[in-house]
Amino acid sequence: MDKLTLASLPGPDSFVAELSFHSADRGSSGSFQQFHGEFQMRNGFIRAKDSIWADEEDVLAWQAVLDSLDLGQAAGWRMGERGLSLEFVPSDDTREVDYWVSAHSVTYPFVVPRFAVTLDDSWFDRAYRKLDRVLKEIG
Repeated sequence: MDKLTLASLPGPDSFVAELSFHSADRGSSGSFQQFHGEFQMRNGFIRAKDSIWADEEDVLAWQAVLDSLDLGQAAGWRMGERGLSLEFVPSDDTREVDYWVSAHSVTYPFVVPRFAVTLDDSWFDRAYRKLDRVLKEIG
């Protein structure tokens, strides 16, 4: 399987975070079970990478996050569940930053990086196309 990117989150000046998958587990019948991949972020002096797995429910939950963000609302992906979770809070100063994102990880429970992202209309177009590619891989 080629690398599939579910999410690329741009900061005000450059790339901040990416959630991508590099392999998929399938059952004996060939049906999709889960993706394996990683979450990477770079923001100033912070650089982090964490392994992640995601099932179909997680991918569908990402669609709900995109829909909420597109409406300018707060959103959370896998909040309080397992592994990595992402929390999106609208910024008070939308001239520079649209959302503040906190990345929570059970691997590093005492470190919660928070970073700014900017999401324009073209970002949403690309985000939904990435989601469609991941959903096609699921089948």
